[in-house]
Amino acid sequence: MIFQPDFVHKVRSRAKGFTLMNVLSIPPNEAGIYIFHHRQHFIYVGKSGQGQGVQERLQGHYNSSHNEHLKQWIDAIDGRLMVTPIPCTENVLDDLEKSAIRHLQPIANERRYERYNPIKQPMEY
Repeated sequence: MIFQPDFVHKVRSRAKGFTLMNVLSIPPNEAGIYIFHHRQHFIYVGKSGQGQGVQERLQGHYNSSHNEHLKQWIDAIDGRLMVTPIPCTENVLDDLEKSAIRHLQPIANERRYERYNPIKQPMEY
C-alpha cells in the first residue's frame, strides 16, 4: 500500500480524543487500524480483525494496554492523547498496518523496535 502525500493530514483531521466516550462511539465489530498520536508524535499503530473490532481493541488499551511503551504515553498525557480509527476490510488489514508503521514510524510499536532496534532497548521520548 502506498500512502498519499496528504495521509498525515487526514490522520490528524479525523482524530478523536482517546476517551471512553469516543471509543464507544466507534461502531462495534468494525475492522481496521488505529493510530495513536500526540502533537507531532506518532505513538502507536494497531489493528483489529478476526472477529474483534477497533472499538474492542481500543477499550483494551483504555483499560490496560499490553504495550508498555503505549501505556506510558497513555498515563503520561491522560486526556490529551489522540486516536484515529481507519476502517478497512480484513483482506487489506495487515498490509495497511505494516504500511502505516513503515510510513509513520510510531515510537511505541514493537515491530518498529524489532526492525530498527534488535536489542529492544527503550527509546528516549
